[in-house]
Amino acid sequence: MSSSLYFSIISVTKRNNNLVLKRFPGTGTGPRVLALVLFLIMAFGLSSDVHAQYGVSGVVSFSYEDYSTKIGSQKQSSQTFSQIYALSLSNYIWDRRFMTFSAGVGYTDRTKLNDAGADTQTLTYGLSTTFFPGRSISMDLFGNKAINKIESRSNLAGYNVTSTAYGATMMLSLNTLNKNGNRNNNNNNNNNGFNGNWGRRAVLPDIVLSHIHTDSESQNASFPIRESRDDSKVLLTYRPSTRFDMSLDGELEQYKNELTGYFYDSATAGMRANAALSPRSALSMYGRYTDRTMSINSLGGDPELITYSYGMTLDTVENARLSHKYQFDQSAQKSDSMEVTADRARAEVFYMMTPELQVHGALVYGLAENRSPATAVTSAQTTQQKSGALQAGASYNKTYTPDFLGPFVFDTSYAFDYGFSEISSTDPSIDQGRGRFYVNSGGLGFTSRGWDKDTFSLGYGVTSKRDHSPANNDYMSQNFNLNVNTRRLPKTTIAASAYYAVHESTSAFSIQSIATNESNQQRRSVRYNINASHATTQSLTLNAGATRGLTTSNTVYTLASLSTPQSSVYFDETTVFAGAQFNYNFTRNVSFRANAQEEFRKTDNLVTKSNTRTHSANVYIDYRIRMILLNLEYRWKQDVPENGTTVTQQYFVALITRPF
Repeated sequence: MSSSLYFSIISVTKRNNNLVLKRFPGTGTGPRVLALVLFLIMAFGLSSDVHAQYGVSGVVSFSYEDYSTKIGSQKQSSQTFSQIYALSLSNYIWDRRFMTFSAGVGYTDRTKLNDAGADTQTLTYGLSTTFFPGRSISMDLFGNKAINKIESRSNLAGYNVTSTAYGATMMLSLNTLNKNGNRNNNNNNNNNGFNGNWGRRAVLPDIVLSHIHTDSESQNASFPIRESRDDSKVLLTYRPSTRFDMSLDGELEQYKNELTGYFYDSATAGMRANAALSPRSALSMYGRYTDRTMSINSLGGDPELITYSYGMTLDTVENARLSHKYQFDQSAQKSDSMEVTADRARAEVFYMMTPELQVHGALVYGLAENRSPATAVTSAQTTQQKSGALQAGASYNKTYTPDFLGPFVFDTSYAFDYGFSEISSTDPSIDQGRGRFYVNSGGLGFTSRGWDKDTFSLGYGVTSKRDHSPANNDYMSQNFNLNVNTRRLPKTTIAASAYYAVHESTSAFSIQSIATNESNQQRRSVRYNINASHATTQSLTLNAGATRGLTTSNTVYTLASLSTPQSSVYFDETTVFAGAQFNYNFTRNVSFRANAQEEFRKTDNLVTKSNTRTHSANVYIDYRIRMILLNLEYRWKQDVPENGTTVTQQYFVALITRPF
């Protein structure tokens, strides 16, 4: 006896008053194999109690979309009819503790009814399994494929876009496995770890291994695609006691474009650890290394780029009002054309003079270096910048409860830095030497706490640096913010905010970019808004508001060799709007939602000015007939510029969905 199993997708669409019967091409091998696997699983691996074990779900959906645009007197429209069929089956084989699986298949057909654009049929299918779910050692396997068939009047033959993905993940909960075998020793190992007794049981790490492969291919003659990507990852977590935990991770990513020859390989390794050295001190460490190799394209570039960073922090808990903190980190970036490294170290001490007043001091040191290899016309160059500073400051934070105002928190802070900066280089064109700098920074804030109908916050901060070294890295920045919210009017909420920031800086040297180091920058930003919302009824809400934002920026490079020695940005935008939202449930199965808004927007960037009025309205109707869902949606928007062409957009969609 011989038998055959066939799996095909058939859809019926109506075009130009003619019924069109479609069979999805290319649904042979893949779907048939999936259907055969499902058949064998159901025939040999499943229990006879079908209703108790099967998990079947799916959806059938039909939709009609009509989208039109009108620009001046020119109008365009497109109508699309879509069909979606999806089925998912989940179950287990022999025992839930051995293997569970989930398989699914879906088909989507999007047909352009007015012959505008391309028709698309998409077939997706996949299978995922889990061996020994929830156990100490488990594994996940998955595979899925998507085939998009695209047809258009300009390309009668059409073309396919195919994407495939498969992979595996293995989870090794070795510590859980070890606990299960040593349950009788758990009580003996219950200690805090500071007495040196780590217990009799050896603690094992948890490991996660994964690999995913994806590839895509398009047969479009104008825009062909043939690329692949492999991504392998490993994660190890280790926690032998409450005193210490560590995680290690690694990733290898490989990409290749078969058509252009472009590729890159990226290898990354990382580490993070935390250790409680004593009940009052903790040490944290981190590190990350990345090596990326790539092909050189027509724009040039380096074929290999290596970056790494690592550091550690020792922090102590306050004891007798005193605490201290130490930090060190290093970062680097290396390629064939340059190597930049940066080392930073910081030591801080904090002292609580009163519960509200804290003083602190810090010692900071930094070393940055830029090394350029020799070329055919230049010799190797090395440039260094050293800096160090001594910092002192204080902060004050207290809650006040005056009877006439209500509780609020007042905080303020101030810090002063005094240090040096030194530049040395083998490049004679760079200004070298040593000089002093100082930094003043401060801030204050006012925040309400627990007010019945209002919230209020006010903040201001300023930082100023004066650098007398050859680097000349002077800057000054200020920021101000205000936020107010009140519900004092019945059924009404009013919110207002304001923000202002200014930043000015000069720089004669930057270790990261020596070629464009001399610059003078000025940036200002102002933004404020007010919004009001009033609930007239339970279903109707009215809202109105206004917003204005102004941003200016000016950068001047003093090097005459630059092609763009100056860049300026100016942008001013004002928006005023008013609208309404209406929500009403006619019955338990019928709901109606609508909103409308009128908006006026004014923009100015010094080159062009525009005033635009925008009208918009949206309507939504949701209707449920037992398990059938009907959704109707209509959107309308019209932009009317003062000196331009009116643009009108309309969108309507009717959607019928039957989940099961």
